[in-house]
Amino acid sequence: MTADLTPTHPSDQTGTEMTSTQPVAADPMAHPLTQMAARPAPKVELLKPTTVFDRVGFGSLVKVEMRKFLDTRAGAWLLGIGLASAVGIALICAVFYRQLTEITGTSWTMLAGFVGFGVQLLVPVMVILMFTTEWTQRTTLTTFSLEPRRGRVVAAKGVVAVAVALALWLFQYGMAAVGSAIGGAVHHIDVDWSMDWKILAGSLAAYIMSMAMAAGFGMLFMNTAAAIVTYMALPMVVSTLGLAGSKVQAVLNWVDLSTASVPLLLGEWKANDGWQLLTASLIWVVLPVVLGTWRYLRTEAK
Repeated sequence: MTADLTPTHPSDQTGTEMTSTQPVAADPMAHPLTQMAARPAPKVELLKPTTVFDRVGFGSLVKVEMRKFLDTRAGAWLLGIGLASAVGIALICAVFYRQLTEITGTSWTMLAGFVGFGVQLLVPVMVILMFTTEWTQRTTLTTFSLEPRRGRVVAAKGVVAVAVALALWLFQYGMAAVGSAIGGAVHHIDVDWSMDWKILAGSLAAYIMSMAMAAGFGMLFMNTAAAIVTYMALPMVVSTLGLAGSKVQAVLNWVDLSTASVPLLLGEWKANDGWQLLTASLIWVVLPVVLGTWRYLRTEAK
């Protein structure tokens, strides 16, 4: 009698069903990739949305350009010398106030031209440095990498130049008032404290024009030495040509900005004074700013 050794499937057994509620254990000999596929997927947590700024704010650009204007060794020295000269000249005018009033009168605004001489001479140089230093020191690539839109950089520099012009104009007339008060008290002279708004507005306009002219030459030449020499020397050369005769002087009245600006500073206008100032401003202010901005926007940064 021999035993039946044929294997039978469990499902072939009568009365037996393949029902199992127990989990099937993973085969330890299975392939690692098979084991990883059998594992449940890890839970993915989504990050909270964050605000991404796609550009530098214009206010931040103005702050950076203001810092470049003031927080450099050359800028600090030039501004310090200009402010110190204004204080020193105001004190000198107070000492010799009696002699000055015999020439200029007792109006306190007349001292502003003397007090602001150093400031008006040095601050435009600082404006030129603000536009040329990045090109001469080859830092424009960094600036334009942080803000590729060069027009916004030029606009920020222009805002800084106008703000500095306004602040220094207020400082100049403030020191003129201090000098007049001290000189009048020391020499017992009654100071005329009346204000001619035409003169004040004209002086402020001349300040802003000088800053714009310096900025235009700075952008046009992109070289500190060339821009400063041109800004200082070229108007003097043009003014000297007036010594050639009356006919040349008649032409220079429409070309020379210093001559055309005299009615603006004095508040006295004649028939053609406005047109002469407009013509000279187009030549010395508008044209350099337009050409300089065009070159500033198109020159390759290295």
